[in-house]
Amino acid sequence: MNRIEDYFEPLKNNPGVEIGVTDWFLLDQPKNDVFLHLAQDFQSIYSDPVWCNEHLHIEPLVHPFLMLSMHAGEEHKLGIPIRTTQQVATFNYGYDQVSWHRPVDVRTPIRVRITINQVHEKRPRHYLVSMQILWETKGNNEPALEASALQYFWPPEDGHSVWGERKQ
Repeated sequence: MNRIEDYFEPLKNNPGVEIGVTDWFLLDQPKNDVFLHLAQDFQSIYSDPVWCNEHLHIEPLVHPFLMLSMHAGEEHKLGIPIRTTQQVATFNYGYDQVSWHRPVDVRTPIRVRITINQVHEKRPRHYLVSMQILWETKGNNEPALEASALQYFWPPEDGHSVWGERKQ
């Protein structure tokens, strides 16, 4: 793959292409605790194994926003941003929708499945890509979390920022 357009042009008229599925991984209690500390969210259902066991008879749950934030790191494992001989810049453009279908506890392996929904060329060689992100749990056929994520890709050597201004 040599150029950014070599990757995106075929996808513009071919939605639904699966980019890939990550390996199974855990968002265990230590990872959950780091996120909870940064988010300043210390609800017992996420942070206290003893309380969860005594009151709910479950393991602590992975914070849903931790799961959502992990898709960026998992994208890199699947080759996003795309690999070309050009330097490609990428920018998280936001989410169209996010749905939590069920909780995930800290002992349940999860993986991320990414599919291209739509590729829109905003201007020559600048692509806004809508991706369906599914968080799957081992042993369950339905996703635990689903999001439509937007990512913006462009070759920075063209002299423009994401917003179209010429760089000085």
